[in-house]
Amino acid sequence: MARRIVAPETRSPEIESTAGSAAQIIEASSGMVMLPSGQFASDAQYLQQGDDLLLIGPDGTTVMVRGYFLLDNPPNLITPEGGVISPSLVRSFTPPETVGQYALAGDQLAQAESIGTVKALTGQAFAVRTDGTRVQLAAGDPVYQGDVIETTADSAINMLFVDATTFSLGSDARLALDEMVYNPAIQQGASSFSILKGVFVFVSGQIAKADNTQMTVTTPVATSASAAPRWRAK
Repeated sequence: MARRIVAPETRSPEIESTAGSAAQIIEASSGMVMLPSGQFASDAQYLQQGDDLLLIGPDGTTVMVRGYFLLDNPPNLITPEGGVISPSLVRSFTPPETVGQYALAGDQLAQAESIGTVKALTGQAFAVRTDGTRVQLAAGDPVYQGDVIETTADSAINMLFVDATTFSLGSDARLALDEMVYNPAIQQGASSFSILKGVFVFVSGQIAKADNTQMTVTTPVATSASAAPRWRAK
């Protein structure tokens, strides 16, 4: 089955993001990083540029957090609506700084074992791989550890993972598949997911049944329902 793959961007994100206007620059050491809005936080592209964190919104708005990756305990990113993007979430949605420089990335992915498959899909959904490529998904496609799953408006996706966990996303959602390690012989392992936005439902599989502390789902902390993803677990 043919797949639509978009190659990683080779131009400098900093040059592109600052072409229209200068980026807002915030010192990470100040301990307070206020983003323009909750929508900016959930929709922005997260990039590492040396020691700095660069966020680029769909409209070109940019925020640079200078020295973010120098700190052992980087600050939370705060939104005016009360949302809190933790360092853990930032790591989940920030690709390696070397994205676009993997000469054998395609071969490495081909040799990797999938951690799950797309069980059902309505509309359009994409997987952003660890090498920066963005692949349009179809029912039956594999997903891999490190993928960021994105759905478009009026779309939904349901994924089945190797431990029998199911995870469903509604429209306009972003989910990072941080970790899935599972030994079927003893039905034990560890799994971790992070979500920036969207409605999601999951049904835990064998990992959580054996030890529910070994499955984690990280979301933005929020003081209002509108500032965080909406979810329910079965």
